[in-house]
Amino acid sequence: MKKFDLLGNRFGRFTVIKDLGYSNNHIRWLCKCDCGEERVKTTSQLRAGAVSCGCKNREIPPSFKDKTGRKYGRLTAVKVDSGTKYMGDSVTWLCMCECGNTTKVSSGNLKEGKGGVKSCGCLLREFNMDKIGKYGKYQKILGKPTNKLWAYKSYKGIIERCYDSKCKAFKSYGGRGIKVCDRWRESFLHFIEDMGDRSKEFSIERIDVNGNYESLNCKWIRKGDQGFNRRDSLKYTIEGETLCLSQWAQKFKLSYSMVYSRVERGWDISKALQTPSRRKI
Repeated sequence: MKKFDLLGNRFGRFTVIKDLGYSNNHIRWLCKCDCGEERVKTTSQLRAGAVSCGCKNREIPPSFKDKTGRKYGRLTAVKVDSGTKYMGDSVTWLCMCECGNTTKVSSGNLKEGKGGVKSCGCLLREFNMDKIGKYGKYQKILGKPTNKLWAYKSYKGIIERCYDSKCKAFKSYGGRGIKVCDRWRESFLHFIEDMGDRSKEFSIERIDVNGNYESLNCKWIRKGDQGFNRRDSLKYTIEGETLCLSQWAQKFKLSYSMVYSRVERGWDISKALQTPSRRKI
């Protein structure tokens, strides 16, 4: 192996001060950092970019933003975590939460507004207790965590469409004054006690479409049947029997879209149902 004399050469903050000879087919050099620390480096390490003993990573760069004492939700930034490496503004902060716990958060996640970490985790736990119910109790009853319950998906959905103005369905529910009863809003556990869990084929329906979400006005119904009780369902009476258009189409084994199209074009309902389809349904 050809040996290069590196004595006196500088590599970043290192100055090569002594040749330590070969070891395991590598040439070793004793290097002194500008901070005074000494390290043993091989020729390949020096040429690959070894620039300091580590002191460079411990120095505060010009781009560093000091967040000491600043509050982010329930967190207060106390100090930079010991042993952290400064890479621009990317460092780890030791934070104190209002609940008394300490936690470590990267500087990128310590920010105001949406997307930032706001607590040690206590905020989420409190939300779950307030909005969902006592986890241990209903998990013991049902043997499943919340996100595995189909009923929870329905519960979350009715809360959103009744109270979240950003929800697409809000105008048809909360916008019309539809509410969720106080008992259900207080706890998911109360909801599950009144309604029980459901399978994925079912969804929640209000018996009175203008009434609120409460135990006496709600039931589980197959998703395919839910449209029959919509406010805008088209209902027709034939020989004393009143059904919505989708039910008539189902009864005559016709495509709903075809029957609806016929009625929209001015067909009499009897003709629309008694005229067979040209294609097999």
